[in-house]
Amino acid sequence: MKDYILIFSAHVNNWGAERSTCSLCEHLKSQGYNVLVIIPRIGEITELLDNIKVEYLIFPFDLWWGSRKWKFHHLIKLYIRQKIRVHRLNQIFNKKKIHPVLAYSSTVTFGFGIMVAKSLQLTHIQHIRENIDAFGNIFLFGYDNTMNYINKNSSAVICTSELLKARYASDIDASKLYSIYNGIPNIDMIPAKKHSGKLRLVQVGRFMNDKRIFDSIESIRLLAEKGCRNLSLDIFGKGEEESAYRNLITNYHLEDVISIKGYCDNIDYSQYDVGLMTSTFEAFGRATVEYMNYGLAVIASDSGANPEIVKDGITGLLYKVHEPQALADAILKLYENMNMAKAMGQAGKARFIENFTQEQYVTRVGNLITSFISH
Repeated sequence: MKDYILIFSAHVNNWGAERSTCSLCEHLKSQGYNVLVIIPRIGEITELLDNIKVEYLIFPFDLWWGSRKWKFHHLIKLYIRQKIRVHRLNQIFNKKKIHPVLAYSSTVTFGFGIMVAKSLQLTHIQHIRENIDAFGNIFLFGYDNTMNYINKNSSAVICTSELLKARYASDIDASKLYSIYNGIPNIDMIPAKKHSGKLRLVQVGRFMNDKRIFDSIESIRLLAEKGCRNLSLDIFGKGEEESAYRNLITNYHLEDVISIKGYCDNIDYSQYDVGLMTSTFEAFGRATVEYMNYGLAVIASDSGANPEIVKDGITGLLYKVHEPQALADAILKLYENMNMAKAMGQAGKARFIENFTQEQYVTRVGNLITSFISH
């Protein structure tokens, strides 16, 4: 039997949570630990795991939150189905001679990792990356029941920001609660920016309502009406609202200013001066620290963890969330003072190195995980 750390991930995309999980797996593997990632289906994460040569097992399990309440008998069926799956997974472990020593759940959207840990009497570590208040979803078994279950059956609960830590402080024992920022690889040599005389803005995010990309488009329209057209905005991402964005840009006659670039894995941030973060709520904001990593000033809404990540007037500017005019005013401030944008970008890079590197993230989370493993 080989000892394994079990990593449970309900989501199989190539988004921030999945990338952070993969970087953690790679770190644990480099420290000599065997890691097995449990995912419910094939997805983009499998390619990431293949690239870093981390073992994974595709085994179906359910989320424990959704957009509406379930009837009691449906919840009973869900619970029984999950219990049966726990038993089957344990049979697979025995067959494959896998000896789990700890279980880690990468998000709070599912409880299967806790159920497996409980069945095997393992230490469980819960990572919380979401503020449920900011989503339209609810915990199917009720908020209080879910939080009590997490608190009772987890030895540590990691939050991605101080904001989230404060949010869940009344639900989780203080001795179990940790705040650890996500991290991304540090870019040591930032390519020299190719100055064009324009203020070049970039925005990255899923094309969904909560990201408030409509506010960015509207703010550019307001600036264009003032004659401020010596700027550009490139928007990267994908989602159901893409056609609506394109229609709005066309209706505003801003095709020469705003460009929808679609999804891109390797954005050349050296082309830009300023990054936009307009979300209604970000529990952390991976795109924000990506901007900072490349020395961009950041203009962010004053909601969620943005004020915690972006230091207003130092590494960027904060504006009132949901107010395109306030966003336009912030853009105008840097439009009229490119040197200020440059200085903020430099300060942002320094703050990134101090707080948000991948090395810091995987070391802190990895050390916490391994501190619960007996050698």
